[in-house]
Amino acid sequence: MRKFVAVLLVVFMSLSLFACGGKDIDQPKSPETTEKEPVPTNPPAQGNEGPDDENSKDEPSDGPVETAVVEKPKDINPVANSKEEPAKIGDWIETKRYSAVDSAYHTVYYRVKNIIRYNDGVQAALDTWNDADHITVFDPLENDDLEYCMLEYEVYFPEDFPQKDWGITNVDIRFKVVSPTGGGIKKNNLAYIGLSSVYDISDKIDLNQFYSGQTFTDGRAVFVMVKDVAEYVIETSYRDDEELFYSYIEGK
Repeated sequence: MRKFVAVLLVVFMSLSLFACGGKDIDQPKSPETTEKEPVPTNPPAQGNEGPDDENSKDEPSDGPVETAVVEKPKDINPVANSKEEPAKIGDWIETKRYSAVDSAYHTVYYRVKNIIRYNDGVQAALDTWNDADHITVFDPLENDDLEYCMLEYEVYFPEDFPQKDWGITNVDIRFKVVSPTGGGIKKNNLAYIGLSSVYDISDKIDLNQFYSGQTFTDGRAVFVMVKDVAEYVIETSYRDDEELFYSYIEGK
């Protein structure tokens, strides 16, 4: 299943960008430009679901990593949101995450702390990722209309979130970029499609490193956006009782 999802991602991200109104634009170079499959840790269209998810991992990673973990924040006041009225950057949002411990969804709280448009810091993060021998690499984009952006986020897992004896090892939130009005990302009467994917580049959690009742504060994810466009929203979702639930944060 992981390999199947990864292949779908390659197909999805290799789609050309099309411009509405009868005009075509140059095809961008996808972040996944190697012939290797991308890591299937962040399938953009699946949301915070699985059963092939979180506490199903029973082997340690290749070694401990330095990861920012703190106790429960004092200011968690989740806000209501919708695609038309998304939450602001810095707002806490309530969502649910699947746990393989009891094969059910449980409440977690997350917030996007910042969205950084392309700069030296974003490039440094991409270079660090590329140099770390990951399967996914972020090559320079061929379309000058596009740029890499990075969002920073944190996630609080309440004390009653199920966990193994060694804690919780998968703490990421799966994001997606969407247009608030539907269709592609719009600029100058053009609609850019194929920009929904968001790729998590957070340091992975090792065994005995993170537990319920704690906050993962060093979440990072990368996406591609049209330059000088902030009219987009960051979407997350989860499926519970065969129904999809969404949350939205305004872009920057």
